[in-house]
This record gives sequence, C-alpha cells and structure tokens, in this order.
Amino acid sequence: MQQLNPCVAVDILVYTPEEFAKMQNKPNSFVRNILGKRRVVYGKEH
Repeated sequence: MQQLNPCVAVDILVYTPEEFAKMQNKPNSFVRNILGKRRVVYGKEH
C-alpha cells in the first residue's frame, strides 16, 4: 500500500458495491450529493 501524504485534509471513504448502491438511491445521502457535484481531478481513461 502506498503511503498518502496530502497537503490538505482528506477523508477516505470505503464502501462495498452494495452499500454504495443503497446510498445512491437515498434522496439526501452524502453519496448522491457528491455524485451530483463530482469532478475528476485525476483519473485513468477507460
């Protein structure tokens, strides 16, 4: 596992696929809010 050394505060959230799917369907969930505002900062093209 790589060591993380961010310059700002970071919260790493880990969910199972089932948990993530459930949270996407809840009207005021954190995950649904984030998905609506998401922005890819760094990513690998598929």
